[in-house]
Amino acid sequence: MASPTTLASDTSPLPRPHPRWRAPLLALVGHILVEDGELIARWRARLTASLLLAAATLGLLPAVSTIIVSLRDGLWPMVVLDSTLVALVYTLLLSRRVTNRWRNLFLTLASFSVGVLALATLGPFSTALTWLLVSVFLSTFLLGPRVSVALGVAVVFVLAGVAIGIGADAFAWSVGDPNAMSRWMLTAFDFFFLMVIFGGANSLIIQVLEKEDRARVLAESRLAEGRRNEALGTLAGGIAHDFNNLLVPMLVNVESVRDALPPHSAEARALSDAHRSAERARDLVQRILSFGRGVDAVRTRLDLRAAAQDVLGLARLSAPQGVELVMHGAPVEAVHASVAELHQVVHNLVTNAIHAVRPPGTVIVEVQPMERAGAPWVQLQVRDTGIGMDAETRERIFDPYFSTRAPGRGTGLGLPIVRSIVSSLGGEVSVTSRAGAGSTFTVVLPASERPSRPLGAQLTPARATPAAVVPLGTHVLLVDDEASVRRATERLLEALGCRVTVATSASAALELLASGSRPIDLVLTDHRMPGRSGVELLGDMRALAAPPPGVLMSGHLDEALHDGRALDGVVLLCKPFSRAELAAAIVGALTGAPARDDDRVAAP
Repeated sequence: MASPTTLASDTSPLPRPHPRWRAPLLALVGHILVEDGELIARWRARLTASLLLAAATLGLLPAVSTIIVSLRDGLWPMVVLDSTLVALVYTLLLSRRVTNRWRNLFLTLASFSVGVLALATLGPFSTALTWLLVSVFLSTFLLGPRVSVALGVAVVFVLAGVAIGIGADAFAWSVGDPNAMSRWMLTAFDFFFLMVIFGGANSLIIQVLEKEDRARVLAESRLAEGRRNEALGTLAGGIAHDFNNLLVPMLVNVESVRDALPPHSAEARALSDAHRSAERARDLVQRILSFGRGVDAVRTRLDLRAAAQDVLGLARLSAPQGVELVMHGAPVEAVHASVAELHQVVHNLVTNAIHAVRPPGTVIVEVQPMERAGAPWVQLQVRDTGIGMDAETRERIFDPYFSTRAPGRGTGLGLPIVRSIVSSLGGEVSVTSRAGAGSTFTVVLPASERPSRPLGAQLTPARATPAAVVPLGTHVLLVDDEASVRRATERLLEALGCRVTVATSASAALELLASGSRPIDLVLTDHRMPGRSGVELLGDMRALAAPPPGVLMSGHLDEALHDGRALDGVVLLCKPFSRAELAAAIVGALTGAPARDDDRVAAP
């Protein structure tokens, strides 16, 4: 085993150690820094600790000398005063029960008091004005602008009081000096000017630093939140993939057994209930996956009303009792967007409306068609019977980080995100509201030129034609690494009249295709597999002399599209799927009617 010296020599040079005398000094200074978190607060605490440490160490010798002399001369008040001050300084420095606010206040008042006493006894040509200026500096940096202004006013009163005292011959240093008043007025004016300039500049610098510190903390918080959301999105994708693989054999096997039973038997009805539950689980997984995706998901032509219904279905689960969520709408044209974008827009508006309503209350979501300049548009309105907003709040609701909720309850980013997404989709968002009369948010989006697709299968043309008939004897190469999914899908393909060859990986499938030993009519492949993915398999197939058509099945089609470089002519099938959807996908691939490439437009 290598020695510590050997290990150290194998890495980068160690930092040069501090001198031994600095260790206890830094320990004392750092003793009171545990309670502070923000940057400005830490620097304030460090300055306070340094000043207290300097007073405790450098002032200890003269304090002890003064106490010894006072004891010898019998000046007991001076002994008590000096001893109390020394004990107070060390208590403030070392005690963890004393907050930095009290330490800062002590330092400021101590500097102010020393300056006043020196000014009264020794006059302006001592260090008195320096102490007063130090007190202003400390109050500005340590206690904030309000205390600094108050202390500045107190200094002005001291300066005026000195002028009055000079006129009344109250100070020994001014008695008998005919020019004492004129010199003091000049000195006081210069000092006042210096104090205002110095204190104002220091206050401005502190405010700028505090603003930058808040911006830094907010940026770090947003970065951490973004990383959490990214991790949640990745987790949602992984969960959806695993659940979809579990649901495929459930749906397929239940459907196969149910269709083999008499239609009205108790067993068939029980299996129908199980099939409906599995389909609901499939839809729930798709919703979770949609909410876990980022707004950079692939855009296609979607039904905004279906997106709103999905969001309301989830919002009802968490809405407070007494808050009713109502959906109105008519058939509308499709809009060009991603599922995540539509969900995020509706979700943010509905969530804000729910928070604004005090039970009993109502949130109404309405989707209607409209026209602009002869072109079709789609209008989404979210109305609530909540507390409403005044004019000042309405002007700021789209400002980033502005929130009317209690601290820690809202980020102030929901509505700015809505406006950003709507703008990127070519639409507009507006609001009408009055205090106490509720609010109405209106989103208008341009309609797409092509028909919409069902929200749960927006990338799967197979679901649009469930009555497709697969040509008898079609030879399908099934590629999937999950044994249960392979067995269920193979059974379903055989029920459709297909001949099936199975491959457990993309590499094995590619070898079989390249050998040409078995003529393959169609390749049905999963996307997520160890080694090569389904998209990579489809891309490698392009190098073959006569590549068969392909069907790509995945529970995360957006991911497949982002990974896809060779999806032209490929039909996309969302897992889990029914027999009718699988049949439609196969017929679509064989007849050359796959999802068109211009139906998949990447979001900016």
